[in-house]
Amino acid sequence: MISATGPSTATKIAAVAGGALAGLAAWALGDPLASMGVSPRLHLALALPVAVFFAAALPALGPLSAPRAAVLGAGLAVPLTVLTLLASFRFDDAIAFVESAHALMAVLVVVVIAVPILIAALRPGQHWRRYDDLFGNAWDIVLRCALAVAFAGLGWLVLFLGDTLLDLVGIDVIARLFDDDPQRFTLTGLLIGLALAALAETGLGKGQAQVLRLLRLLVPVVMAVTAVFLVAFPLQGLSSEAFGVLSEAGTLMAMAFAAALLVTATAGADDDGAARSATLRWCAAVLALLLPALSGLALVAVGLRVGQYGWTPDRLAAASIAVVLAGHGVVYAVAVLRGAGWMARLRQGNVAMAGVTVLVALAWLTPVLDPQRISASSQERRFARGAVSVEALDLAAMARDWGRSGDAAAERLATGDTPEAAALRERLDAIGSGRRDAPRLGTPRGRVDLAETLPTVGGAPVTSEMLGALNEWLLGQIADGCARATGEGRPGCLVIRAELLEAGAGDEAVIAYHDDTDTPRLIVLAERDGQWTSNAAMEIDGAAPDIDTLAADPPGGAAAPLRMLPLGQGGLVVLP
Repeated sequence: MISATGPSTATKIAAVAGGALAGLAAWALGDPLASMGVSPRLHLALALPVAVFFAAALPALGPLSAPRAAVLGAGLAVPLTVLTLLASFRFDDAIAFVESAHALMAVLVVVVIAVPILIAALRPGQHWRRYDDLFGNAWDIVLRCALAVAFAGLGWLVLFLGDTLLDLVGIDVIARLFDDDPQRFTLTGLLIGLALAALAETGLGKGQAQVLRLLRLLVPVVMAVTAVFLVAFPLQGLSSEAFGVLSEAGTLMAMAFAAALLVTATAGADDDGAARSATLRWCAAVLALLLPALSGLALVAVGLRVGQYGWTPDRLAAASIAVVLAGHGVVYAVAVLRGAGWMARLRQGNVAMAGVTVLVALAWLTPVLDPQRISASSQERRFARGAVSVEALDLAAMARDWGRSGDAAAERLATGDTPEAAALRERLDAIGSGRRDAPRLGTPRGRVDLAETLPTVGGAPVTSEMLGALNEWLLGQIADGCARATGEGRPGCLVIRAELLEAGAGDEAVIAYHDDTDTPRLIVLAERDGQWTSNAAMEIDGAAPDIDTLAADPPGGAAAPLRMLPLGQGGLVVLP
């Protein structure tokens, strides 16, 4: 927790300036960098260390001085960036690596656990192995960051109301001041930094105690629900159809995490900070004894799923979480079973399990836990022993989503000497547009290839220049829509050429595509002065025609009579 003297003025200034700089960096390292044609891997190499640095250093300001917080941020940013970049070479395309998300989640886990430990290591008077220091630092960071984000939202609400009020008298200074993305991002970061500086000065010692007191009220409820579940569960049997589904395992893991959190909150930072109620202590002890069964069932559920369908990256992630939770369960149960002083033993067990969790997360960034390689090998072995048919094998996921290892495994299966190899080759060729030898959609070649696949009605076909107005994510959504078949077997995408605005103003087009609903989404493209612009994807009314109807009877543009009521510098446009 923050000392009574509070942080220095220089530290508070650093928090405010650091927040503003973090916001500006978040904008600059986003779309502007991508629009410059920077390769995705270089983009990752530039953005990740900045993100890790600010995510670690900003919460440390206050407990630490600005130089020490900078050392902490850099000490995490450099090795995590190196490990992540090395892991990114599991994929030919860094965008696919980022979209897989598993490695980035591992980075987040390391940052969240390591920051309180490093603060204790760098802060005078604290020690990284002393539990009360780690406990206080962790809760202080959680509360300050949550309040800082809430303050930033409140700040934007005040600015919005202020802009609305001034707009009544024709003053739009606030709207013009924050009309562009750089200013908006910078202001958001500045508000967060301002809140962190203010909260670091006042400290949150009493706030921590109040939050822990509220959490402890839930211990009897969670203990009772868990006990009832564990008593009733054997009636279902481990082989029930519902059990072994990954979502069921997720529910068990979420409940196990909540139980571990509540037991930890009851134990507090030390004996003086632990719950005083004998009832709460007893309920927490029972909950600690139930935790191994709860986390163990989660592990069994994941294991059943893996036994049925083999490893995938998501199942490997679920198994990693389940193993960590099961480890906590064993530590907690042993601490209670050893009798008096169980809370002290539980606190030391939490320190050890924090180290284990960091090691597991780091393993995801090394060849030890390469989820794509492990998953591809698992599916290959299952196919070789006849556990999965040609039709059931998720060849698309292997070739598209599992990086180089998945693509290599798919090629080996399709070029083998098995009777099924020809059928696998046919399937693999059909999904070739998503494999590593296909150009990224955001590249000129990728846009040309996508433009050639888009069916068009009402005018000239779409061009790659038109698609240049869309970011890579939207292009991917359109490509996915085209890969879906409509009820009549058409691609689930369509370009409608029509005169949408005043005659002679320029060219327009509407791209309609299906996501996972029957109603298409729409993107409007418009050409003005030789440049194509677009809006975001729009949802339209559920009664709107689907792709088949639009293709069979393409709508034409129709002029709509408009009336405008002048209001100050703007006006109210009324549609009939």
